[in-house]
Amino acid sequence: MSERITEIVEVLAHIRSGVPDPAPTPRDVAAARVKATRHVAAVRGIAEDTVRDKYSRQLAPDIFHVPAFERAVHAWLLGRDEGLRRAMEAHSVDDEDRKRIAALFGSDAIVVNLDNAPDLPGDDPDTDPELPRTEGRRVTRSHLIIERNRNVVRQAKAAWEAAGTLRCETCGFDFASAYGAIGAGFIEAHHRHPLSLQHGLVEVRTSDLVPLCANCHRMIHVCPDYSLDRLRSIIVASGGPATGWAWGKLSNSGG
Repeated sequence: MSERITEIVEVLAHIRSGVPDPAPTPRDVAAARVKATRHVAAVRGIAEDTVRDKYSRQLAPDIFHVPAFERAVHAWLLGRDEGLRRAMEAHSVDDEDRKRIAALFGSDAIVVNLDNAPDLPGDDPDTDPELPRTEGRRVTRSHLIIERNRNVVRQAKAAWEAAGTLRCETCGFDFASAYGAIGAGFIEAHHRHPLSLQHGLVEVRTSDLVPLCANCHRMIHVCPDYSLDRLRSIIVASGGPATGWAWGKLSNSGG
């Protein structure tokens, strides 16, 4: 697995999660790219220029310089071109690179057809930010999804509840402690080995799943190597809670 593809995938995952959905503007993409580059550099402990070099120079001649990368990203997010994927596949070095590329562009890909959609009032990004914007346009999306087995998820949640471990394994968040009755029995199930990196049908057992809160579940899919330990260390390093955080105590103290 090459550092080039790994870092570019991480940048793209952050860009995708940081732009407005479903119709980001070029300015949205540029702002998200800057933030994503800064984030990946901070997580990896390297210079921003090192990360930027991966996508602005090391995808040449397919993509060269930051503006070309941003145009390719914008086209990808709008589902209008696969040049970005082709460029990355052309520079992959092994199966691990190709798996990460497939995971990014395949299982989570969203295609939005906006070719004939009319502009909405207030869409101009240069207008006063205090002016009201219009939302509510109906669009058609095509999703490629990987089927999950709901039975094994239900069994895993029942086992966690019986064992008293129905809380997030990375930050310790307990929905019942934080939200009372409406949070009872609520948790999300994360595959230790993401299905998006597997090929074809795979066998899944309850031991292959781990309980995560919604926030940590979202972050684990943009965390390098999908590592629970890495995500936990990021939380602790940023001053967040360690596993087993006493949410009940926080609620009792008014925190």
